[in-house]
Amino acid sequence: MKKWMYDCVLETPATAEAMFKNKEALVGKLVDLFLAKDYKKIVMVASGSSYNIANCSKYAIQTYLGVKVDLINSVTYAKYDYQFHENALVICMSQSGKSTNTIEAVIKAKPEAFHMMNALEFVTDQYVSFNATYYLKGWILNRIPGIKWLRLREVLSFNMIYGGLTDKNNPTLTPGLFLLPDGTQPLGSTPYMECSVGLENIFKILRIDYYRRLTYLDHPDIKKGGIRIALRFTF
Repeated sequence: MKKWMYDCVLETPATAEAMFKNKEALVGKLVDLFLAKDYKKIVMVASGSSYNIANCSKYAIQTYLGVKVDLINSVTYAKYDYQFHENALVICMSQSGKSTNTIEAVIKAKPEAFHMMNALEFVTDQYVSFNATYYLKGWILNRIPGIKWLRLREVLSFNMIYGGLTDKNNPTLTPGLFLLPDGTQPLGSTPYMECSVGLENIFKILRIDYYRRLTYLDHPDIKKGGIRIALRFTF
């Protein structure tokens, strides 16, 4: 294991050359995401050394892609940035893949993500997903005396994703790729699934959902169930 920054500096040319040769595997998916939609802005979210790297690349990205690039610290984005970034591609960067503030930023950037899946638990470059939400609008609770006047509304949801990682992007099969972080693995032959039951219109502003994970229950350090409380105005 390298002990000195000088050793890393000496390895920089070879590392940069290897990254350039594998640029399609490293950033090809990100390029496809950018080209799939008419984005007007890119928001780069990072902290620490990742923030410095993003700052160095910011102006080059603006020049070559012709779109505005904003750079925001992970803590600022996750906790204090209330700006609505319309038509923006949000890129969250983390050198280790385990930065808690960056993980919070990912959750904020995609609030309808899978709630019981750990951050970076699965990786896939080809997938199909299914998300369904059914609003009962008080169909059950409005029939119960004493509860009807609360005007609570039931919500059911089901989320699923099925996919895999192609050999060219799998570091265990293709030499020269960066290794996956500890705890990260390709999505297997079984789809990841979770469901939820919830109530909204609590005091007119609150929504509470209980989420339950249905598959991959044998994975370490997972939560099989959890509660999410959110402010949501419904009329």
